[in-house]
Amino acid sequence: MHLWLLLSAALAFVPQRSVPAIRGLQAVVEDVDALSFRELQAACKERGLPARGATDVLRERLREHLADAPSDAGTDADAIDLDAALAADDDAAFDEEELIAPDAEADDDAAFSEEELIAPDAEADDDTAFAAQLDAFFAEDDDDADDAAESARRALKAARAPGPAATAWAELVAALGGAAPEEDDATRALRVFSRAAACDDAARVLADCEACGRPAGVGAWKLALEAYARSKRPRDADRLAAEARTRGVFPEKPDGPLYRSLLKHCVGACQWRRAIALLDEMEGRDDVTVDGRDWNLALFAAERLAVDASKRRGRLRRADAEGPDRVMAAMRAKGQEPTPKGLAAAVNANRYAGRPDLALANLARLQAAVKKKGRNEPWEPDYAREGVVAVLDSLKRAAKMEEGDAARDRFAKIAVALATQAADDAADGDDEREAHFERCAVTAAGACARSMRPNAARQVLEVAKKRAAREAGAWPKTVLYNAVLDAFEAAGRSTDALQLLDEFDRNGVPYDAVTYNIVLRLCARDGAYQRAAELLDEMVADPSPKVRPDVFSFTTAIKACCVEPKRRRRDDPAARARFALGLLSRCADANEVTFRTALRACVGRPDDPPPQRDAARVALGVLARMRVAGYRPDGLGDVVDGATLARLRRAARDDVGFSAEGARAAEFFGLVDRRSVPDEDEDEWEY
Repeated sequence: MHLWLLLSAALAFVPQRSVPAIRGLQAVVEDVDALSFRELQAACKERGLPARGATDVLRERLREHLADAPSDAGTDADAIDLDAALAADDDAAFDEEELIAPDAEADDDAAFSEEELIAPDAEADDDTAFAAQLDAFFAEDDDDADDAAESARRALKAARAPGPAATAWAELVAALGGAAPEEDDATRALRVFSRAAACDDAARVLADCEACGRPAGVGAWKLALEAYARSKRPRDADRLAAEARTRGVFPEKPDGPLYRSLLKHCVGACQWRRAIALLDEMEGRDDVTVDGRDWNLALFAAERLAVDASKRRGRLRRADAEGPDRVMAAMRAKGQEPTPKGLAAAVNANRYAGRPDLALANLARLQAAVKKKGRNEPWEPDYAREGVVAVLDSLKRAAKMEEGDAARDRFAKIAVALATQAADDAADGDDEREAHFERCAVTAAGACARSMRPNAARQVLEVAKKRAAREAGAWPKTVLYNAVLDAFEAAGRSTDALQLLDEFDRNGVPYDAVTYNIVLRLCARDGAYQRAAELLDEMVADPSPKVRPDVFSFTTAIKACCVEPKRRRRDDPAARARFALGLLSRCADANEVTFRTALRACVGRPDDPPPQRDAARVALGVLARMRVAGYRPDGLGDVVDGATLARLRRAARDDVGFSAEGARAAEFFGLVDRRSVPDEDEDEWEY
């Protein structure tokens, strides 16, 4: 009774408005279907209902509310002013100030005192009940909960990583206090979790929606399924799809969109065999259409399997290496033809599987398909050109694993033929074709280098030079010269490599860090450590930032100190050891390989004869450098082997020639017990 009096008194002070279009509640009940989405939102806000959701959701929500309204709800006092609600910027059609008369005074939280709200003949026997009714009317706690929910929604909209999104979702569920989250909120959170493959967070969203009484829809379940697909958890994804079918979210017999979602899951899980089985089911259904794009997903699954195996440095089984060809055989059995994009994926899969024979066959099919289709769309890559580079790279990968001379000869011959074909295709001087030929030539020379066929790599260089001579392209760049130089160095032909270096100078081709590093490897092979030091000086003095020596340069130069020069009859091992320590002192970013190489220059390899005593003592200086670099005693065994450690321990027991720095390093690494150490002011060991 008190609540009704409160409402009557408040509505009595509502100012009369001259608004031409005011719809009564009864009119809204009769014609809810005629309301637009904007009008439905305004009507829901006017009645205090949530205004989020699709048009059908808002219309059903308004119908339910109006059906539960009291019989006198159609009076003018309770009419919905849609025009005012549409024009308002806040959540309600009227604010609190409009409900209060201009001369009203509010000394407390209510607009009117208790005496004004109670009729003269009303009896207030229960003040506590009346206060509870006032608290329920103003609903301050509900406003706080709404504010917390809106804050959580804003945080969820701004989240781009799974951590913030999970926190915002948990805050939203807590703020709603058991009420069901909006479908948009669940979808927004699941998009973040799907991209990040956060399966547990995605499953939590589905469980929260179920617990709140509003199960997630089809789109939300598909996003969760994509999260499992990206995380490569096929069994969990299968269980999730089965649960969706049990709940009726997914149809018992998959439709076209669901089949494609499952195919995408096969791509993420690298399951090309299961993709073929799903496609067979789709082909057997009359209500599902299958085209080349669907079969491409099976080819993508086979491609990803080969790429992942290559990244893990694992070998593919023969059946998996032939996966793309088995997929295309199944396609032809169903009357489908591979698209250029699918054929490019097959060539790329053969590339990472190291199967140049399959790559060449699929490249021929790809070139025929591109020629038949015509010019690619502007936003599509040139699949035929990318396929040529992929085949050359497959030759390079296969040559590394192949040991037979006949196979390597064939690989080198194919590489030269493909480079020549690329030169003829790029004869018009187009920039894009020029870049394509450079990639092909460099990759072909690299394949010849891996095949230990430097003469074939030289033929690739000659093809590029002849192309430039007839003004069909630019002169070969440093990167191609480096590839040929690397082929000569890999084959151990130092004389030919040095002759090619002279050609660098004659043709005006500049050196870069890769060029110097290849020459340093030649010096390391011959034990020319002094020449290696001169090359380092040249690299440091060169003004170009592309020629700066790196840790690999210093490590290779130090490696030259590990080999006794072939042209010298007498060589002092201690002098080479001190030279290696001097090079080490110039390297600011030495790593484990650098330190291990320097120690080898001092004490030799484990199977070498015992080192000279003076050379072994120099190794203590290397230990001092390791101590400064931050190596700990428990990490010394990760850098050196047991035999080298024993030689260092024998060298540390000899006090002769100790420097203070070397003695402290030997004691620090536990090579000797505490013993007499030279004074701190003693001059450090000169090297």
